[in-house]
Amino acid sequence: MEFSTKTKISTDFISTKLLCLGSSGFCFFKYLEAKKIDDLYTEAWFLVAIFSLIGFVYFYSKPKVYFDNSNLYIKRINKNEILISLKNIHSIFRNPIRSVGSGADFYEIEYLSESDEDEKIKFFSDSDSLMEDFTNLVIKINPAVEIV
Repeated sequence: MEFSTKTKISTDFISTKLLCLGSSGFCFFKYLEAKKIDDLYTEAWFLVAIFSLIGFVYFYSKPKVYFDNSNLYIKRINKNEILISLKNIHSIFRNPIRSVGSGADFYEIEYLSESDEDEKIKFFSDSDSLMEDFTNLVIKINPAVEIV
């Protein structure tokens, strides 16, 4: 299969981000209401709002991972896009324990960076078929890659 344009293999967690934002907003308004009448659960509403915002930031900061016929692209919110040749990928590891119950599979890819250092990228993918296509492409370009 040919991938002449960037194909995204990481998940966006859109519904999870929306749930975190929605619950945070709801809890914040409940906190404001409880504060007016000095409710017993005032602090609880505030804490749930804060933890929901922390959850949103956690899922928002996950890296975006793309690939095409010759490269892997990694985009993080606070850094420039990293370009990695598929020839420089050492291993692709699917962690079955972290994948249970999340609706997405957790992957680690080890690669040789531009500065000749071994590095890892960890991400979730919700597309088994795209990950299989990506793995087959990496094996085709780099037969020495370790698939775990």
